[in-house]
Amino acid sequence: MKTTLHHVGSNAPILNGLRTFLTSVSRAFLLISVFFLLISGHLNAQFVASDDWSLYKSIDELNIYAKLQNCPRNAGYDRNNVLLRIKNTGQSAKTVDYHLHLYYNGECKTCDDSYDEYKFSYTIATGEEIVGDCDVSNSGLSLFAGWSEKGISKVDYSGFELALLQVRDEGFSDQELKNKFYQEDLTDLRKYIANLRENLDKTDSRESKNSGSEVSQVSEKELMVAIEVWITRDAMAVSPNELLNPFELTVNEVRLLSAKSLNYVNGHPDRFVIINQK
Repeated sequence: MKTTLHHVGSNAPILNGLRTFLTSVSRAFLLISVFFLLISGHLNAQFVASDDWSLYKSIDELNIYAKLQNCPRNAGYDRNNVLLRIKNTGQSAKTVDYHLHLYYNGECKTCDDSYDEYKFSYTIATGEEIVGDCDVSNSGLSLFAGWSEKGISKVDYSGFELALLQVRDEGFSDQELKNKFYQEDLTDLRKYIANLRENLDKTDSRESKNSGSEVSQVSEKELMVAIEVWITRDAMAVSPNELLNPFELTVNEVRLLSAKSLNYVNGHPDRFVIINQK
């Protein structure tokens, strides 16, 4: 049992009051210390990239790397960017979502983002990776880390954090893929198809044009499902504005079309442009 001693005598009220005051001060100091420890822990969440690729985080079979890159004459001035590289090591496509927190002079400048300007989402095929470069238009994978131009005021870049980081498995069946693509805005779907084509070209290049590889087969399947949905939605004239722009198909893609889609393409030569493979 804990025993508390109280002072007695003529000075007892003063001494006991002082004791109570010191106890309150100690508790307040403890609370302040805990607060600063929490703040310190939050600041430690910031990641400062080096000149070489280093692992930022591994999550659900995605490895996220970062490195500091000098980008001369980028956006008109010499600057430093932090580039991100995200690799999918799993057996199915993955979608990664995050909100980019950028810290300058120890303060997060993008946390209060009411317009979701710094919210990003990328879908990465199995075995694929996406890599940032010095292009300022790809702000989700290329982060501003200060000017290196002489005469430009220095920016005290403190680090970054991928907040609200989530990974979704996109191992869709054909029907699930169709449902997904039917929900896409047509402009976004066209961009998605272009991205799938680019990823497939990169995969084929690394595999020495070996279209029989597992990665190529998965990417090609998703691409063809997306194209079939596009053709169906074009036939339904979902968006009159989109009809102004004919849709490009490669010779190989035409060979892989279903009979229904092929009949529509052949019957509407003004709606499609057939191009040769690169």
